Amino acid sequence: MSVLHLEIMTPDRVAFEGDVSSVYLEGSEGRLGILPAHTPLIATLSFGKLRFDQTGKPREFLCGEGFLEISENRASVLVDSAEDKDDIDQDRAERALERARSRINSKEADIDLTRAEAALRRAMARLKFVKGE
Repeated sequence: MSVLHLEIMTPDRVAFEGDVSSVYLEGSEGRLGILPAHTPLIATLSFGKLRFDQTGKPREFLCGEGFLEISENRASVLVDSAEDKDDIDQDRAERALERARSRINSKEADIDLTRAEAALRRAMARLKFVKGE
């Protein structure tokens, strides 16, 4: 079986490194599927789920925005954050969701609506990810 070497890196750590049979992730222009011997590619990534198969076992991470580079049968994923389900605190995500909703519904003039909406989307994605939806 042919494999692809995958590295998932954040500014703080290497979240994963190993050989995989496939990778699926959120590109800024749509979902990407990567298989061994993929043509060289550089792409921007959006916040979303990254799924890969390692020795027949699927694994998932919820990743922040970043970049993907594919070269010589290596996929390097450089993202703001990479969390697997065990990394996500469901109670904290629920509190973040409520804070974001409160900010969006606030009548205060100094609220950064774009930032509050992004926080809402991240919190909703974390909760959906943890619940396996």
